[in-house]
Amino acid sequence: MVKRLALAHLLAYIVAGIAVVAAFTSAVVPNLHDMPAHVRPQIYGTEYAVLLVGAPLLLITTALSARGRIGARALWFGAVAWFLSTYVALATGLGIGPLFPIHTALFFLSLATLVIAFVSIDLDTFGDALPRGSARVGLIGGFIAMIALMAVASRIDPVHATEQWTAAVLFGIAAFLFGVRSVWAPIIGGIGTVMTSLFGASLIARSGYLGVKGVSISGASIWLAVAVFFVSSALGIALAITMRPVPDDVET
Repeated sequence: MVKRLALAHLLAYIVAGIAVVAAFTSAVVPNLHDMPAHVRPQIYGTEYAVLLVGAPLLLITTALSARGRIGARALWFGAVAWFLSTYVALATGLGIGPLFPIHTALFFLSLATLVIAFVSIDLDTFGDALPRGSARVGLIGGFIAMIALMAVASRIDPVHATEQWTAAVLFGIAAFLFGVRSVWAPIIGGIGTVMTSLFGASLIARSGYLGVKGVSISGASIWLAVAVFFVSSALGIALAITMRPVPDDVET
C-alpha cells in the first residue's frame, strides 16, 4: 500500500510539472488553439487557473500527503480529481491540435494517479482522523452553506449550472457522510471543496480574460465567482485543519 501511494505521489508531481509547461505554452503562444471565439474564455480561463492555482495546489497537497498529513491527503484527492476533469475536457474540447497529445497524456496520468490513490486508501486511518464534536458540526454547516451558494450560483450564472449543481450534490453527500461519521466523508468533502475552489478560480480567470478583451461582464457573476473561490477554499482549509493526526500518520 505504501509503495502504491508513493507511486501516486510521483505521478501527481509529473502531472503538475507537465501541466505547468502546457498551460504556460498556451498562455504565451498566440493563436495556438484553433477554436471558436466563444470557447476561448473558457479554455484560457482554465489554463490560467491551472498555472496560477491548480498546479501549485497539487504540488503542495502532494508534498504534505507524502509526509503523512491526513488533512492534506483529503484535499489532494480533490486536486487530482480536478486535473482529471480538466484534461478530459481540454483533450476532447479542443480537438486535434499542438497540445492534444499533452492534454491526452495528462488525462491518462491524472486518471492513473486517482485510481492508484483510491486503491491505496487506508480507511482505518481516515476513520481515526475524522473530526469530532463542534468541528464536525461546523463542517456539516459549511457544506450546507455551500449547497445554498451553489443553488444561488446556478440562477445567476446558468451557463455553468451543471458544474454548480454537481458541486452541490458533492457537498450534500459530504454533509450526510459527516453526519453518520463515515470514513469517506473527508475524501468526498475534499474532492468537492477543491474542485469547487478551482472552478471558482477558473471563472475569475475567464472574467479577467473577457475584461481585457473589452467584453462587458455581469458584476453579480464576478462577485459570485469570487465568493465560490474564497468560501470553498476556506471550507477546504477548515477540513484539513480539523482532521486529527493519528499515531502512525507518517506510515500511511
